[in-house]
Amino acid sequence: MSDEPHSMEHFFIGPDGKRVTLADLPPRDLLNLTSPQKSMVVGAVRNGLITISEACERYHLSRDEYLHWHGSFAGEASGERP
Repeated sequence: MSDEPHSMEHFFIGPDGKRVTLADLPPRDLLNLTSPQKSMVVGAVRNGLITISEACERYHLSRDEYLHWHGSFAGEASGERP
């Protein structure tokens, strides 16, 4: 038995079938995210990895900016096809 506490790593499965964790998200404070990075952030929020507030804080977004991303990438981030 290990003395280290067992911690569950939070993740979601991205549209490519791979696990996405906090470590996989774009770096904090990155100002010019690419479309795939925006999609990953939207997927992280949709799947409960981070909250909208956390996404806005991490990437210096207004709530309206995030909602624009959500409208653009929600289907892609969840693996849905239009």
